[in-house]
Amino acid sequence: MNEINSRIEPNAETYRLFAIVQLIKRDVDSARVNILRSLEASPHSYASLLTSAKIDFFSALAPFALPSRFPQWPEPPDFAAIKEDDESRARLSNAIQTLRKLLERGLGRKNRKTVQVWLVACLASHPDYREEASREAEKFLADDSLNSALIFWCLARNLEVNLLTSLREIKDQAGRGDVSVDAAIAAAAIELNSGNAPSAREFLSSYSAKDKAEERLVAFWKYQVSASSGDTTELPTEHADIDYVLIQRVAAETEWSAAQSDDEKAAIVDRLIKLYGETSDPLVLFDAFRLAVQDGRWEAVADYADNLVASIPNTEAIRLASISLFNTQRYTKCRDLILSGTSRFPSGNIGGELRRLVSRCDFQLGRYPEAIAQAEMLTRNEPSQQNVSELIGQYISLGNLRSISALLRSVDIAALPVPLLLGYAKLLSAEDRALAIRIWRQIRDSDIPDSDLGSVVALGYELGLDGEIGTLTERFVHLAGRHDSGIEAKSIEELSEFVKAQTKNAVDVWQRYLAGNIPIHFAAAVVGRPLSQFFH
Repeated sequence: MNEINSRIEPNAETYRLFAIVQLIKRDVDSARVNILRSLEASPHSYASLLTSAKIDFFSALAPFALPSRFPQWPEPPDFAAIKEDDESRARLSNAIQTLRKLLERGLGRKNRKTVQVWLVACLASHPDYREEASREAEKFLADDSLNSALIFWCLARNLEVNLLTSLREIKDQAGRGDVSVDAAIAAAAIELNSGNAPSAREFLSSYSAKDKAEERLVAFWKYQVSASSGDTTELPTEHADIDYVLIQRVAAETEWSAAQSDDEKAAIVDRLIKLYGETSDPLVLFDAFRLAVQDGRWEAVADYADNLVASIPNTEAIRLASISLFNTQRYTKCRDLILSGTSRFPSGNIGGELRRLVSRCDFQLGRYPEAIAQAEMLTRNEPSQQNVSELIGQYISLGNLRSISALLRSVDIAALPVPLLLGYAKLLSAEDRALAIRIWRQIRDSDIPDSDLGSVVALGYELGLDGEIGTLTERFVHLAGRHDSGIEAKSIEELSEFVKAQTKNAVDVWQRYLAGNIPIHFAAAVVGRPLSQFFH
C-alpha cells in the first residue's frame, strides 16, 4: 500500500480506500487517521462520512470481532466484544451523529437503507441509546419491513419492535417464489426467537438455495435452529464448512438451560474449556466463565482468568475473572486484576460490586485499614443493605463494636431486613443498650418472619421491654408446635425444668472459665455479659 501511495496523488477517495484496507488489517488507529484525511479533503462526501461512521463503530469492538472484509451491513457482535471505556463510547456517539446527519439528506432508497441499519447498530451498541434504537428500528421497518439486516439487529439486541408484519411479508414473498436467502433466514430467526423452532426449520427446508454459498448459509442456520431447540443429535463436526464453534456455543447454552444435575453442568463447562483449548476462541472461554461463575464452579475456570481478560475487553470479563479468583482464594491476583482494569470502565468507575471485592481481598490479605476505608467509602456513597452489612461484617471481625454503633445510628435501619437487624441488636445489647432497644422497636413494628419471632420476643425480654412485647406473644399460640417456627408449647413444670437447666449450664461454663478450661469471650457469651465488664 505504501508503494501505491507513493505513485498516486492522494485525494479523498484514496485516503478512504487506504482507511478501509487498514481496517481490514485490523489497524484501527491508522484507519482513523486516513479517514480523517479523506474528510479534510471532502467534508461532505457521502462515502467518506459513511466509512467514517463504520470505522468509529468498529473502533468500539474487540480486535477479534473486526471484519475480514469491509461489510455493507454490520453483523451484531457478541456483547462480550463491545468495549465500554470512554473512548469507545465516544466513537459510537460520533458515529451516531454522523449517521443522523446523513439521514437528513435526500438519500436514495438503497443508501437510506444502509444508513438506517448502521444507525440502529450504533444505537443498540451504546447503553445510553437502547430505547432510541428500538424507536428508530420500528420507524425504519415501517418504511421497509423486509430490511433483513435490520431484523437481525432487532432480534440480536432484543429491541422492542413488532416483527409480525415483516414475517408475514416474507412468507408472502416465499409463496410467490421470489424470497431472498437473507429474507428466508430473517423469517426463520423471527420464528426461532418466538419459540417456534419447527416453523423455523420448515421455512429453511423449503428454501431453494441458488448456489453453494447459499447452501452453506442455510445449512448453518438449520444447525443453529437444531442447537437452539435442544436437538444436538445431528450437529456438525469441526471439519464442516460452517461456523462449527458458534454452533457448539449455542448447543452448550441450550443444554445448560435443560441440565438437571451438577454432573451435567460440570460436563458442559469442561466441554467449553476443551473447545477453547482447541480453538483459542475468546467467546468460548467467555461462555465457560459465565456459566461456571453462575453455578459456583470457580475452580474450573480460575486458571484461565488472565486469558479471559487479555482477549475480552469489556468489563464483564473483569467481573467474571475476579469472582473466580476471589472464590479460589487468589486474593492478590484478584485485587490486582480489578485495579489494573479500571480504564475499561466508563469514567474509570469499577462500580460497587468490584469495589466490595477489592475490600474483601484487602481484608483477607490482612490489609485491614485499606479494606475498612474502601468499605466505608462505599457505604457513604451508597448506604445499601449490602454495603452496610459488608462493612459491619468487617467491624465484627475486628471486634469494633463502637464503629458498628456509629454506623447504625447514621443509616436508615428501616431499610435493613429483620434477620440482620435482629443480629445487630443482639450484638449490641450489652455494649449499646439504647441503640439495641431502638433497633428492637424497629423490628417489632416490621413484618417479622415466623422463624424469627421467638428470637425477637426473647431479645425483648432480655432488654427489659416486657411491657412492649404485647401482641407478639399472641402469635405464639398459633405458631406453637409448627416445625419451622422454633416455638414449642410448654407447661409450667416444663418451663421450670428448662430454667434450671439453663442456670446449671451457665454455672458450669463459668466454673470451667475460672478453671482456665475455656476462653473469656466464650464464657461471656453464655452468661450474657459484655467483655468490657470483665476488664474494669
